[in-house]
Amino acid sequence: MNEVLELEDVIKESFTQYAGAVIQSRALVDVRDCIKPSARQVYYSLFTDKFTSDKPFKKTLKAIGSAMRFYIHGDASCEGIIMRSGQPFAMRYPLIEIEGSYGTLTETGNWAASRYTSSRLSSISNYLLQDTNKYTINEWIDNYDDTEQYPRVLSSLGYYNIVNGSTGIAVGLASSIPQFNLGEVNNALIKLLQDENVSDDDILCYPDFATGATLINKTEVATSLKQGKGKACILQATINYDDKEKTLIVTDLPYGVYTNTICSEVAKLVSENPDIGITGINDLTGEDVCIKIYLDKTVDQEKIKQILYANTSLQKSYSINMTMLEDGRFPKIYGWRQALQAHLDHEKIVYINLYQQELNKLEHRLKIVEGIIKAIAQIDEVIKIIKQSPSTKEANINLQKLLIIDEEQAKAILDMKLSRLAKLEVDKFIEEKIQLLDRISTIKAILKSEELLKQEMIKRFQEVSNKFSDKRRTVIAERAAAKTTKTAKEKVAAIPEDVVVYMNKDRYIKSIPVKSYRRGKEQVINLFKTTTADMVMLFTSTGRMFRIKLNTIKTCGMNDKGTAVGSIVQLEPDEYVLNIVPNTAQQDFILFTTKKGIVKKTKLKDYISNTQNLRGIKAVSIKDDDELLSVSLGYDTDNIILVTGNGYSIRFAADDINAQGKTAGGVKGITLNDSDYVASTILCNEEDPIFIFEEGGYGKIIANKVFQSQGRGGKGQKIKINNIILCAMSVKITDELYLVHSSNNVSSIKISTIPFSTKNDTSEKLSSKIVLDIYTL
Repeated sequence: MNEVLELEDVIKESFTQYAGAVIQSRALVDVRDCIKPSARQVYYSLFTDKFTSDKPFKKTLKAIGSAMRFYIHGDASCEGIIMRSGQPFAMRYPLIEIEGSYGTLTETGNWAASRYTSSRLSSISNYLLQDTNKYTINEWIDNYDDTEQYPRVLSSLGYYNIVNGSTGIAVGLASSIPQFNLGEVNNALIKLLQDENVSDDDILCYPDFATGATLINKTEVATSLKQGKGKACILQATINYDDKEKTLIVTDLPYGVYTNTICSEVAKLVSENPDIGITGINDLTGEDVCIKIYLDKTVDQEKIKQILYANTSLQKSYSINMTMLEDGRFPKIYGWRQALQAHLDHEKIVYINLYQQELNKLEHRLKIVEGIIKAIAQIDEVIKIIKQSPSTKEANINLQKLLIIDEEQAKAILDMKLSRLAKLEVDKFIEEKIQLLDRISTIKAILKSEELLKQEMIKRFQEVSNKFSDKRRTVIAERAAAKTTKTAKEKVAAIPEDVVVYMNKDRYIKSIPVKSYRRGKEQVINLFKTTTADMVMLFTSTGRMFRIKLNTIKTCGMNDKGTAVGSIVQLEPDEYVLNIVPNTAQQDFILFTTKKGIVKKTKLKDYISNTQNLRGIKAVSIKDDDELLSVSLGYDTDNIILVTGNGYSIRFAADDINAQGKTAGGVKGITLNDSDYVASTILCNEEDPIFIFEEGGYGKIIANKVFQSQGRGGKGQKIKINNIILCAMSVKITDELYLVHSSNNVSSIKISTIPFSTKNDTSEKLSSKIVLDIYTL
């Protein structure tokens, strides 16, 4: 029994040690330089053996031999590190340059043999390695035979290899770090360096993969990066349609996907669903991805795209799990901010060590130069002592006494050539002393000042950005992912259709296919583009909100009446819908405004849900003697302008209103005179002009800047008017106004034909007919 227990202890101890070794020495990157130990061994050996970008290429076989001084695994895996580090579709910023075939995106590992290719470190690798030495890095590791040492971490000044991402599977742990854009990362590092309290959103960088594609779940990815773990990136390939050839052309793939995989998946899809509408596939991939998928002439190419996304790796996830080693030893999940800060902390240490090393060298050289200058000043006595001394040792001692210098200085004098005593050479020593003193003063100032040290770090970050930053390759978007179903036929039925949705003045909702929609003169309320998979939120005049599935509304044509709101949700007598909003809207908040000048801002995300609600919930509380005027979507950077019927206006920033809960009543937006009321709410930027329309057909255009900002809740400023203001709106010079007359006829006026006015100018007569309503498209 005791023997069994002892065996269990031995096994447990052995596996614990093995797990620790895998975690620390193989699978996970160090948060400071974002490089795995094995890759670090390879890069450092190539750097010390001069496989650098300023030297000629050498055979990859020689590079492998160089790496074997430190590398603890086999030569095949070493070659894999070297070749993968040079693949522009595997590394966002390749750390190695390859001469010869490094492979293609047709399949993994298809590079040429090491005797046929040549390798060297890329120029960007210099920033990882050039300042890595015994003085800057505090901890070094013995190689496998204790004959050499390599650093536990690389200096990595100005360049954070998190841009190349990483994946690794350890014992009980895993890591999956996406790739990023170098320019964006360095800008984020600079911001964090300048202000440690900068917001997470200001320094957040979205993934930017080497193979491009489109990331379609921006919001989820932002949350995952901030936390260090969470929802995966959902990537979709770039697929264009060639109408002439009736062909889908794939040009960008999700990261880590190879074209052979896509071709096999498409072939399987077609074999299982012969009537799907795909007639052939051709992989023309070389240096760039090019897959042609041929379609039947009668098939809907948009639906086929969705089928392909749903059933092949043309849509694929890349998980986010930023587990990295703290100090090269302890696994820890790092949020984006914490990872950047860890790298900055590492750089500070390296910079301090680097400057201290330089300072020591400069002070030592200054001491030598000062000794030589002293010797030159008394050159005759120096020569006499040297000639009369019986030995070099005696000469050294005598020079120390004569010049009051130490042994090192005396030795430097004895080692000098007589030619250095010429007048020109003397001047050089004096000039060198001045330069040494200046540089010593600069370094001491940097070491004493946190701000000066930060400035030096920023210079290096900017230098690296200027040399190596490039445009984003991955597009960032927010849209629904295609979901896999059992068969392609099922998927065709389930494919969301792109539609244009709006509500007209008669409170009918229209859902029109994008390809069928044409801009008309019908008055619309909040037109937007979405898909039939989306939901729509309805906000009513009594402050209630309903949520309906868009696919329950019958898709219609431009001339169809649409679906009556009252046939979908249960409205109270005299209750009507003020606004409709897509459940996937991207604005920051919803603003409720009442006729008595009360405004309430609530975060849009508080209303968004995946649950249909046909009975309605309270979205805002309204007093009995008040009436809800409008429901508007806005961004935190917007300005809010309230315009009253009697011609008063007030302008304030959206940020001046604190966000409240769904059932709150709001705060005062404007103080009204007796009998006055709010006629319009405008959410706008600082550029677009404001159009004012009054009873009797009068109107005018006023420049945005005329509406001066002031505190929320004031009385505002007076606008000169002829009659009661019916409405006010933000417009663009290119807009066209549509006036609905009492006869139900519609006339139009181009904004560009209306001259600009001040708030004190009289309005122009724009229509002699009675105008019931006015709107822009």
